[in-house]
Amino acid sequence: MSGRGHGGTGEEPLAQCADGFADWLAGQGFTSGTVRGYLRWLGWLSGWLAARALDGRALTDSVAAAFAADMRAAGHSKITAGRLARMLAYLRSAGAVPQAVPAPLTDRQRMLAEFRCYLEAGRGLAPGTVTERLRVAGLFLDGLGCGDGPVPEPGARQVLDVVRSWGTLARRRCSPLRSFLRFLQMTGHAGQDVAGALPPVRKAAGTRRAARLTPAQAAAVLASAGGPDERGLRERAALLLTCRLGLRASEVSWLSLDDISWRTGTITARRKGGRRAEFPLPADVGQALAGYLSARPAVPGTRAVFVTVMAPRRQLARNGVCAIVRTATARAGKEAGPHQFRHLLGGELLEAGVPLPGIAQVLGHRDVAVTSIYLEPGQSRLAALARPWPVAGSQ
Repeated sequence: MSGRGHGGTGEEPLAQCADGFADWLAGQGFTSGTVRGYLRWLGWLSGWLAARALDGRALTDSVAAAFAADMRAAGHSKITAGRLARMLAYLRSAGAVPQAVPAPLTDRQRMLAEFRCYLEAGRGLAPGTVTERLRVAGLFLDGLGCGDGPVPEPGARQVLDVVRSWGTLARRRCSPLRSFLRFLQMTGHAGQDVAGALPPVRKAAGTRRAARLTPAQAAAVLASAGGPDERGLRERAALLLTCRLGLRASEVSWLSLDDISWRTGTITARRKGGRRAEFPLPADVGQALAGYLSARPAVPGTRAVFVTVMAPRRQLARNGVCAIVRTATARAGKEAGPHQFRHLLGGELLEAGVPLPGIAQVLGHRDVAVTSIYLEPGQSRLAALARPWPVAGSQ
């Protein structure tokens, strides 16, 4: 196959795509060794098509699946479904092979797609919440026995049967399911309001309290964080955003290059429900962001500030931000997540005399009742208020 470091006759149908494919992979952060591997697999695919007198226009999903099956039978296990999909994605973007023809949606898929639009556009929910509600809706449809055929209209007895089958998981799934059942009634998929059939969810005994950080522990985490390489600079920038501004992990993940105004010294956070909040950019946070952005390469296709270190380069997800914070805090001897820094910031603002509505605005809470939970004193502060138990015989 022609291309960088590849000889060939040039008669193979995908030979002309090798150089562009190499540039595309390198732009996503793949190493030269990985790029050579992909070019080798592309050569095998091109030769496989040529041996069957096929050209790029014949490379449909079914033909690609047949190629992968032949490679696995020949012992080439490295051509996985994900790697083959990456090859096809480039070939389709380059116009070398036809675009995938989407299969018609089933009734179930159409209903879930409509539910997604309702949650995203109608309710303005966060992506994580949308994903969880769609997952529970799918589990409910599985419980109804829905395959690819028509979705039956659920009755109250059917709803209760599915919920009972979930066992102990029913308590956490009832709230997302109630949202789906109300959607069914609103859109005419259900003739009656079956959401009322769900039993009320009893709260667990006691109030779960998050593990609290002290200011000294937070300072120790920041002191031990970071490094001269891209990974270390990313860690310090993410930690300062959670510590100084109290951003959620999802808000750090959503941060775009367009959200930072270096001229005015402000940063805009994308809140839940599509809201936005503008903050002054502290000097240490700005320096950390500038250092990280100078160290990381430009990533085509995304304006996200935080991106993955490993290829393929893409926007860092919420779970990735949580992992960064937990790794840094564990290294300092106190494992905690981004929310613990939010609790600490709320307590510090309260001690500084900031009123509760102002703290709610900083933390992005619509209801000050939620903010009051964040401001409950931790064990370290309660210990300072506790009176010592009198020793027997002392006056």
